[in-house]
Amino acid sequence: GVSSFFSHFYYLNHACFGPSFGNMLEGGKTPLLTDKELQEIGYNIVVYPCSTLFIAVKALQEMAAHLKVYGTTQGFMDRMITLDEYADFIGVRDIRNFEKQFV
Repeated sequence: GVSSFFSHFYYLNHACFGPSFGNMLEGGKTPLLTDKELQEIGYNIVVYPCSTLFIAVKALQEMAAHLKVYGTTQGFMDRMITLDEYADFIGVRDIRNFEKQFV
């Protein structure tokens, strides 16, 4: 259970010299602990390497299912970012400003 995991890794993290790296993988064998719990047992660095991929794949599946049923993304757009938000996210303004130096 979580308590035996907690005790085991508390001992390991405090017995070893140097930083400790935690790898949180949803669906993996390691129980998902909070940031405070991980810090308490001695983790200095924790990563969530697949979390964003898992949520993106779920969103892709849901959008594809919607498109298959309705033949359009209309009715799904409230779950998407806008074109302007996407442009800001990828830095279109910065790209355009960079390009100006070559014109």
